Amino acid sequence: MAAQPHHSIGEVLSLLQAEYSDVTISKIRFLESQGLIAPERTPSGYRKFYPSDIARLRWILAQQRDNFLPLKVIKKRLEEPGLEVELEALKGDEAAVAEPTLFANRDKPAAESKAPAAKSKPSARRPGSGAAVEPATNKRATKKQAAAKKATKKATKKARPEPEDEAVDEFKEPIDGLSATDLAEAAEIEVGLVRELDRLGLIVSIGRPGSAVYGPEALEMANAAAVFGRSGLEPRHMRMYKVSAERQAGLLEQIFSPRLARGGDSMQQARDELNELVRLGEVLQRSILRRSFGESLDG
Repeated sequence: MAAQPHHSIGEVLSLLQAEYSDVTISKIRFLESQGLIAPERTPSGYRKFYPSDIARLRWILAQQRDNFLPLKVIKKRLEEPGLEVELEALKGDEAAVAEPTLFANRDKPAAESKAPAAKSKPSARRPGSGAAVEPATNKRATKKQAAAKKATKKATKKARPEPEDEAVDEFKEPIDGLSATDLAEAAEIEVGLVRELDRLGLIVSIGRPGSAVYGPEALEMANAAAVFGRSGLEPRHMRMYKVSAERQAGLLEQIFSPRLARGGDSMQQARDELNELVRLGEVLQRSILRRSFGESLDG
């Protein structure tokens, strides 16, 4: 039974960019992190997008662009009965897409992958000479074939990810990140609150200086700020956690920085000890807070 064709994340981006110009690899990853899509993974961790995954992604992007729906509403709609019909229609459109270049020749029979050799025509010879002379028409045809082959090779190289390009998916590709607006939408908070978190140093841009682009840690902090806000606490109240963490970091840095710089087994041992001390610090903090709140604070 032939394996069902699938696409890499880069190929999915190429498929959707013409219709959704603002889609990026980082946005696709973000939608996955929020549980809206769940592409299968290879043993190496690379994403595999099947037609049903792409149909689901296309539907999500359409809801954002055409209906201006927030992700929370989109996620609820994805769980509603009857949506399968809409997704199936989009999946039908996807079926028309040719199999990705990366897998195009993988399962072809050997007979199909080899083109029959072209029959060569007898070459003309100069009078009185044993050297063959290629007719002018054949020369022109040869040049055209060479040019076409070069263009095809160039286009194929652009369309097909090299073997390591799948790893770019996770490790090598620069992270586009989230803008302040995207971050606010993801955490369901106001953009002004995002800017306040940035001003107080609670979130830090991962982009170039002057570009407000945020990563996963900023999203965690923004989600925390949303919960704090519902309890009446503002970002300025969250600064006490930042100050406390920075003091702990300063103390631990004095102890572990020299050992972490050595490398080898010493570095690994230092990392293990550092992680354990950070974990114990969280235990201590919770124990101290329990003195004030007693059984009201879970163990």
